[in-house]
Amino acid sequence: MSTFDDLILKLDAFIRRYYKNQLIKGGVYFGFLSISFFVLFALVEFFGNFGVLGRSFLFFSYLFLGAGLLVYYIVIPVLKIFRLGPILSHQKAASIIGKHFPEIQDKITNTLQLKTQTHTLKQGSIDLLNASIDKRVTSFSSISFNSVINFKENLKHLKPLIFVIAVFLLLSFIDNSIIFSSADRIIHFSEKTTLQLTYNIQIENPNLAVLEQDDFTLLVHLYGKDLPKQLYLNYDNKKYTLRKRGLRDFEYEFKNVAKNIPFAIVTENNIAVDYLLKVLPKPKIDGFSVLINYPKHTKIISDTFNNLGNLNIIEGSVIKWIIKTKNVDSLSLIFSDSSYCFINNPVSSIVKSFSVSQQYYFCASNKYSDFKDSTSFFIAVEKDLFPKIKVSETIDSTSLFMRYFKGDAFDDFGFSSLLFCYKTDNSKIIHKKPLKVNTSSSVFNFYHYLNLKELSLKPGEKVEYYFEIYDNDGVNGPKKTTSKKYNYSSPTLKEAGESLKSKNNAFKNELEKNIKDALSLKNELKEIKSSILNKNKLNWEDENKIENYLNNQKQLEQQLQELLNKNPNSSESINQEIAKKQEQINQLFDELMSDEMKKLYDELQKLMQDLNKEKILENIEQLELSQEDLLKEMDRSLEQFKQFEMDQKLESLKKQLEDLSKKQLDISEKSKQKKPNLFELNKKQEEVKKDFNYLSEQMEELEKLNEELEFKKDLPSFEEEKDKINDDINESQKNLEQKKNKKASDSQKQAGEKMEDLANKLGSLQMKMKAKSQEMDMKALRQLLENLITFSFDQEEVITTLKKISAKDPKYVKTGQQQQKLEEDVKIIEDSLLALSKRVPQLGPHINSEVSKIKSHLSKTIKNITERKTPQANANQQYVMTSVNNLALLLDDVLKQLQQSLPGTGQCNKPGGNSKSSSSDMGKMMEKMKQQLEEMKKMMEGENGEGKKKGEKLGKSSSEGLAKLAAQQAALRKQIQELSQKQNEDGSKTGNGLKKIIKELEKNEEDLINNSLDLETIKRQQEIISKLLEHEKATREQEKEKKRESKEIKEQDFSNPNQFLEYKRKKEKEVELLKSIPPSLRPYYKTKVNEYFRTLQD
Repeated sequence: MSTFDDLILKLDAFIRRYYKNQLIKGGVYFGFLSISFFVLFALVEFFGNFGVLGRSFLFFSYLFLGAGLLVYYIVIPVLKIFRLGPILSHQKAASIIGKHFPEIQDKITNTLQLKTQTHTLKQGSIDLLNASIDKRVTSFSSISFNSVINFKENLKHLKPLIFVIAVFLLLSFIDNSIIFSSADRIIHFSEKTTLQLTYNIQIENPNLAVLEQDDFTLLVHLYGKDLPKQLYLNYDNKKYTLRKRGLRDFEYEFKNVAKNIPFAIVTENNIAVDYLLKVLPKPKIDGFSVLINYPKHTKIISDTFNNLGNLNIIEGSVIKWIIKTKNVDSLSLIFSDSSYCFINNPVSSIVKSFSVSQQYYFCASNKYSDFKDSTSFFIAVEKDLFPKIKVSETIDSTSLFMRYFKGDAFDDFGFSSLLFCYKTDNSKIIHKKPLKVNTSSSVFNFYHYLNLKELSLKPGEKVEYYFEIYDNDGVNGPKKTTSKKYNYSSPTLKEAGESLKSKNNAFKNELEKNIKDALSLKNELKEIKSSILNKNKLNWEDENKIENYLNNQKQLEQQLQELLNKNPNSSESINQEIAKKQEQINQLFDELMSDEMKKLYDELQKLMQDLNKEKILENIEQLELSQEDLLKEMDRSLEQFKQFEMDQKLESLKKQLEDLSKKQLDISEKSKQKKPNLFELNKKQEEVKKDFNYLSEQMEELEKLNEELEFKKDLPSFEEEKDKINDDINESQKNLEQKKNKKASDSQKQAGEKMEDLANKLGSLQMKMKAKSQEMDMKALRQLLENLITFSFDQEEVITTLKKISAKDPKYVKTGQQQQKLEEDVKIIEDSLLALSKRVPQLGPHINSEVSKIKSHLSKTIKNITERKTPQANANQQYVMTSVNNLALLLDDVLKQLQQSLPGTGQCNKPGGNSKSSSSDMGKMMEKMKQQLEEMKKMMEGENGEGKKKGEKLGKSSSEGLAKLAAQQAALRKQIQELSQKQNEDGSKTGNGLKKIIKELEKNEEDLINNSLDLETIKRQQEIISKLLEHEKATREQEKEKKRESKEIKEQDFSNPNQFLEYKRKKEKEVELLKSIPPSLRPYYKTKVNEYFRTLQD
């Protein structure tokens, strides 16, 4: 055996000693831990006193822990001693030994490594290596490796073991049951422990059973001796203290028991007795669904709710319950007016409608319960509310008879109808007119208007009017709400007359004041002109005067506009003739300030900046003429208004007498009755007397109005007729007081008939006055036309003479004198025309405009003759002739109108009749223009049949023909201007198409006056004819369209004037969009939305 083998043997001996030491140490640890866990588990069981499950856990836990400790500390070291399994290697053992002996260190490890190299070396080298190994082994062969491990060192590990054993012995000495009894219960974990007590525990509950989800109170009673002070209860691995009720009684409450509960009652010494609390199936409602069908008129879709018992519904709603139950033998639904019962039905359903709020109950029971499981809910029924209506009234500022209404209606679910109602105090009948209503919304606006004239109220009669709104309640029927009631009292004859008189007087006074202001302006303008003429250059002082004048003029213009707005609208209760006169008066006031005059003022305003004396003077001269025209028109307007006021008064008296006659005859008929109400008859007769006395005063007022006229009319006296009527009225009153009804009736009838005769006389007087006035006006017009014709011939003679003589001829002065005489003749014509225009409304501002042009051109003509400017004088004379011809045509047209309006002429002004006359007039104008075109073409041809070149003048032989053509052209232009104005009267602007034609005619007229007829003139004439033809076609098409629209619009039913409705609709359009409430809203939210919109409306 070699020394290396000895080394290996010594190392193996060391390894075995190493594991023996591990076994000794493991035995000590195993004893310490096993005894410690034993004592610990025994104490846990002692204090915990667990049941089978707890003790089983302790037993198997200790078993597994003990087995684990035994394997780790005992079995493994023993196996390694016998070299079973992986053990400590030689090198690891050498390392442990080297650390213990410093002189060896790693020599053993190096020797083992050298030995491993012998397998790779040759024989000679191996011998050398073995020799080296032997030498090394010999150096530490005397050292004992086993001395490294000392068994006595394990004595220090015995201290914990001894401590645990001491605790074990101590506990066993104190009370052996603490360790051994607990250990016995753990070992016999599957066995129930038996009580060995000096007292007994008794459960006082009849049975340990409770309904599912209910509370259970456990009652415990003790009897015997040595009673414990406290008892405990174990369940769900928790320990609870029982509440003591007395010396021997205890209790404990189990909350919301859902399953069987095993529990134990534990004494103070941890002795437990096991029990079981059983759970019985409880009758319960497992769930239910509610389907609500709302009444149809609410437009709310059906709702479905799950497990919702408290409900908010609308009156008349139908509810269906579908109820699922569990462990239920009997289910009852109890309402205030009925009840329903279901037996052994797991799914039950019921349908019921509700009209009042009430509480209801679900009651469920089964064989285990001696009571019913009852649940209560509440159904809140919302009543269909009354609709609400809010109306505001607006009175038309231009007519007190027109009443406009804006209304707002609110309801919870919508509306079915809207009515406008009115009732007079003389009738018990309530008149109701249905209006359009928005049935799809619960909030809507409406507009309506009332014309009180259509109610035909008698003087002093009262009317009450209001609106009624009905909702769409489909359960109880539509409910009605009445708006605020409005009242109107028709003015008596006296009140109406005094009101109109006051308005007319105020209007006349204002107009007279404006005439004075206009006259003051005229004088101011003269002073300005005089001041400028005396200066070479204008200064700031002149500028201030002109500026002040313009400011005063603007103020006058504003006053005239306000006056026009204040013009009393007297069209109520008058005939068509008076209404026509009213329209003519309004048009006359509207044309007081002409556009031409306004243009002159604007030009003067601009000229102030340059202070050009010549231009300003020229403008002032034109303004003087315009100012003079304005004064004439204002004076004429005042006179015509006075005439209109008198005609209106006469017509009003006639109508009021007719109404009073009917009233008197009606009283006469009632007096004939067998048992008349004498008090009422006397009262009504007194009213008739007062009204007739007032009408008598108004007839005297008529005479005063006649005295105010410049051209007074012959008014006969009706005193005799009035006295006879008064006598009959007094006689009837006397007979009524004496109860002589028949005589009173006769007197009343005579008074009524005489009133009717007086009204007829007034009507006859009105017609005679009109006929006489028209005859005089026509006669005056004819005389004026003759004077104009005479003037025209005289002017033509002067024109011819002036063209023949030279400016140096002595006859030139005489010709100028003749022209001055003609100027004086025009003044006579002007005065006559002004006087006539005050009586004839048709003689409008355009007449005075032509007269002003004649005067202006005559003035320029005389000035040019004085300065020997013959060509300029000839041009002004031609303009004079044009204006004279225009004036003659206008006067002739007025004369024809007067002739047509005479009684018995068979003429009738029908609406819509102008369209045919317009078309026929246009046709005649085109025929005349074609004739003129042919004459122009003939004049263009020379004597040898050659055409005239452009710009070449015609000979003297054609001058008279050109003058005639110029006059005809001017007449045609005037007719087209009137036609244009006529077509624009309805606001359609159809006549605007003729304005370009008028401008072309003016160019032709200028060519003819200037004797410059050429091919361009003829071509322009042909274009005018073509344009007239196109305009005629367009007019006809438009007239057809208007007829069609007129026919269609008559079929519509308007409840309000178009402009008023359109304005109101646009105003409310955005709000209406917001107010559309979705029908799917719940009643609560729908009500809130309605309240919100009402707040907005307020």
